[in-house]
Amino acid sequence: MAGELNGPLVVLTHALPRVDKLVSELNQLGIDAVAIGLQKIVVSDTLRAQTLAVKAKLPSFDTIVFVSPNAVEVFFDSPLLGVVPANLQWLCVGQATAQAVRQHLPVANHKSVVCGISNDADSVLLLLNSLRKEKLVKINLQKIVKINLQSDKGATSDALRVLVVRGSSGREDWIAACQQAGDSVAILAAYTSVEQSPSFAFTQQLKARQQVQNQGLATPVCFVVASTQLARQLHQWLAATSPELVQWAMQQSTLAIHPKIVEQLESFGFVAPKLISPGVQGIVQGLK
Repeated sequence: MAGELNGPLVVLTHALPRVDKLVSELNQLGIDAVAIGLQKIVVSDTLRAQTLAVKAKLPSFDTIVFVSPNAVEVFFDSPLLGVVPANLQWLCVGQATAQAVRQHLPVANHKSVVCGISNDADSVLLLLNSLRKEKLVKINLQKIVKINLQSDKGATSDALRVLVVRGSSGREDWIAACQQAGDSVAILAAYTSVEQSPSFAFTQQLKARQQVQNQGLATPVCFVVASTQLARQLHQWLAATSPELVQWAMQQSTLAIHPKIVEQLESFGFVAPKLISPGVQGIVQGLK
């Protein structure tokens, strides 16, 4: 039963409310999991209207880049308008993001959903470079067969028309690199992330495990950290709650979905954080 002190407790740092699905899936596997609630995703009416307006212009883009599963879920909260363009490329940061996109697209479009070999935006740059080369090859072929390029919707450049779907903030360096390569980049800030403190009930639950563990009983806790920002928030909240709690928490198991998160956790003093793949299976494997 969730909340009991005689089994491992998996603490998920992912943003509310979309982490609820992950909590449910882990609970169904018999894993005691809770969401700590350090962040909450908020979609205002204005942001929702902006997303709907962008959806109506999908044919004007060559590729859409999703930076996270949260961005995917917010974008697809309402159906797409009309037929999904067959030539539209859906680039994703991480396998979990790509999997989320495929769940919302017709099977015929799944082949256009790709992600890089690493779970960060740097991999998207490599994918965009590849798309530019493919576009340049097509342009050269058109020249060879003497197609009138001026009537071909202006396709005379290998520059891409890119839409980036994310929250209200994010990395800017890779976007600047795209623009320097000549790409036209539009950013859709589909939601905002609001920082918040965990509930009093969760704080008491964590302190109870600390107390029982200090008495020599096995009550393991495993923190699953989903971003560097959440790693910072987790450490700040623990330290602000009590020095004893943060010292105890840093000795518990910690799972992270990206090497940069592992590095940051280590810099805070967490003992041997473990790198896992995103999603349920990654957590299950990490607990073994």
